[in-house]
Amino acid sequence: MLANAPIVKSKWIRDCIKILKKNKDITSVVPVQNINDHHPERAKQIKNNVLKSFINKKKISSNRQDLTKCFFLCHNFWVIRTKEILKNNGQLPWSFMGKRVRSYEIKSSIDIHSAMDVEIAKILIKNEKLNKKFF
Repeated sequence: MLANAPIVKSKWIRDCIKILKKNKDITSVVPVQNINDHHPERAKQIKNNVLKSFINKKKISSNRQDLTKCFFLCHNFWVIRTKEILKNNGQLPWSFMGKRVRSYEIKSSIDIHSAMDVEIAKILIKNEKLNKKFF
């Protein structure tokens, strides 16, 4: 479990452990969420003070719903086989997760990186209806 992600459902952890136990070839199971707003095909970099695409493709839809689903790891908990952590030879940038990382899709996650994140997390934790709706 990571300390800056205050919302973790025990069901998520149980489900991920079950997946790992059932699938001996899986090195870890991690929660992910679909976030096409931050899709790599929409990402930019700055070169000489000018925005440039990260990905050189002839055609990229400006409509995020048209893009291939893009998933980002949630940083609230990860279920990892100990031997994979020791090997440390998996997918970058989290090589300790091993080479066969299985996803566990959740609706949402919140990481604490600012004072505003703390306040949002407090609201979500205190308000059970919001918590159930978003997580």
